[in-house]
Amino acid sequence: MENKLDTFQNDLLNKIKKLEEEKEQNTLTNLNNFKDIQSKLKGIESKLNQSVSAENKECYEFNILNEADRGLSVTGNSKNKCDDTGSSNPSPLWKGASWYRFLPPAGTILALSSPGNKHCDTLATGWTNGTLPTVPGSTLDIKICFDWDGNQCKWNAAGRVTNCGS
Repeated sequence: MENKLDTFQNDLLNKIKKLEEEKEQNTLTNLNNFKDIQSKLKGIESKLNQSVSAENKECYEFNILNEADRGLSVTGNSKNKCDDTGSSNPSPLWKGASWYRFLPPAGTILALSSPGNKHCDTLATGWTNGTLPTVPGSTLDIKICFDWDGNQCKWNAAGRVTNCGS
């Protein structure tokens, strides 16, 4: 009887030891998984911080230009609107020198080639042939041309454009 008890006790101690080893292995595996997930999250956070930082206020503090008649497909000049604070007929959403975001139905970006004059419900249509930034969070200086009377860049203005990642 004593021999069976010793065997049972040894078996039980071995099972407990095995369970403790498995528990330790599972703890290490879980810890490694946690560290892997934590590392991936830090990588994502880093990419997000590179994308649009607090320095890119223009990505969340901007005026919206979304009038339907501002789109490229609108030809003619029924209202002769002008994005110039000194104009006798300024566009209703124009607020002077500031950051702007184009949104539908106006479109999503400034024209990248000259559409000709008398588009977008204006006489001198604004456009840029500048390169747009491809890296989220980066800003480039651009030249905005105004097409008038056969001259694609009769007037121009300096501008800046930022890739806000969306």
